[in-house]
Amino acid sequence: MARTTNPDRATPIFAAVHRLVLSGGCESATVRAVALEADMSPSGVRHNFRTHSHLLACAYFRADDVLERHMQMTYFSLDRRLRGDRWTVTDAAELLACTVPIDPEGLEILRVLHSFEARARHDEDVGDSVAETHRQVHNVARAVLQRIGIPAEVAEEQVMTLKCLVMGVRNALVPIARTPWPPPGESHTPDGRERTKSISRAVGASELAMDPADAVPLLASYLQRLVDAYGGGGMDEVEVDEVEVDALG
Repeated sequence: MARTTNPDRATPIFAAVHRLVLSGGCESATVRAVALEADMSPSGVRHNFRTHSHLLACAYFRADDVLERHMQMTYFSLDRRLRGDRWTVTDAAELLACTVPIDPEGLEILRVLHSFEARARHDEDVGDSVAETHRQVHNVARAVLQRIGIPAEVAEEQVMTLKCLVMGVRNALVPIARTPWPPPGESHTPDGRERTKSISRAVGASELAMDPADAVPLLASYLQRLVDAYGGGGMDEVEVDEVEVDALG
């Protein structure tokens, strides 16, 4: 996994990368832009990283590490509370919620992570860091299925489906950027008004990001169907629609 030799000194650099990535994507986070944003010299930025790709990969890891640490704390907290007992679907949804942040701070981190996904398709350094996130979610999905009592052979069949569902929810939580429409003054012409109606319908579709409050119930509902079909922990007398978890409170 990508790491820098001096994590403390790199902290303002990572913060600068995250701000630039949020505003303009990975391509905007050049060494010069990062140096300017972090109030450093370009040589000071380069000193901490082998390449530009290494810089981006380390910045991704720093953002992902925030979610990973919280997930681990929640996992161990659940483990201690239950003392090895089989988890309910509610317990499982609580852990999965750590990989699908639903609070404003967590969603901001998710936006940062999401911005690196396209870069990971052609940048090996960034790809290695992003792949680690996918492996982490995959392992959490497997642990969740085992903990709610899904038979091992079924769990292995379903783990990729659950992992894809979690990653899909993460993707759906990130809104799509759009250009305001119509341009100033154009909506006042006949052609402009008609074009505004057409574009507004298209733009409306791009704004259909998932409501964060729907993420946990969706995951819990899928787990409950598995429990109903194959046996397991059940909902512990909690309705799916009532599951509420603050992932990164």
